[in-house]
Amino acid sequence: QWAKLGASQEVILHDIALEREPAELVFPPSIDVKEFQSRIPAKLLILSYFNSDRDLYGFAIAKDVFATWKVDAPTKLKADILELFRKTGLRDRTLPLESKDLHDESWRTLARKILPSLTNHTKPEAWDSYDEVVVVPDGPLWYLPFEMLIPGDEKDALPLLQRVRVRYVPTVSLAIPDRRPIRDAKKTAAVAGRLHPREEAAVTGDAVEQLSQVVPNV
Repeated sequence: QWAKLGASQEVILHDIALEREPAELVFPPSIDVKEFQSRIPAKLLILSYFNSDRDLYGFAIAKDVFATWKVDAPTKLKADILELFRKTGLRDRTLPLESKDLHDESWRTLARKILPSLTNHTKPEAWDSYDEVVVVPDGPLWYLPFEMLIPGDEKDALPLLQRVRVRYVPTVSLAIPDRRPIRDAKKTAAVAGRLHPREEAAVTGDAVEQLSQVVPNV
């Protein structure tokens, strides 16, 4: 019965995925690169990455910058990221985090090493030109906290967290606000049922009824 039900669900999902249902809003936004670049704030830098089977590519986009590069030795980079985690106490879920791990600053050496390889060996002083960095990760970089990476080799060099604001987005087009007007939804779907087993089904049924009186086309 479970297999039969699962097969029926797959058929429904297949129909939903392939149905030619027009969408009122394309998301993420489809952008023109030149027009998008003209809207980037003056002190904002976008670092976007593309991870293929063998290589890792980087893209730097700012108001007056568009650069691409191939990241050196991506396999070694992944190993360095794992070692960075170990240096900060993230070794094994069953091992306790000891006080010596909190005082250990050997991770800083790796943090200085990783950043240049991900930014086409950008000079440390170049970060002073930006107030905010938006990262579009891919592959293993989804697990890397860019905030703790350190520009420069000086012993007292500050990590990115103390130099610029850092945030993450899944696609480049979401790095800056979407200017498209948001239309009111023409239809609203409401699923009436128990939110938890002990609740009466009438509770959500009444809520849907009230919603229908306020919002059209429920």
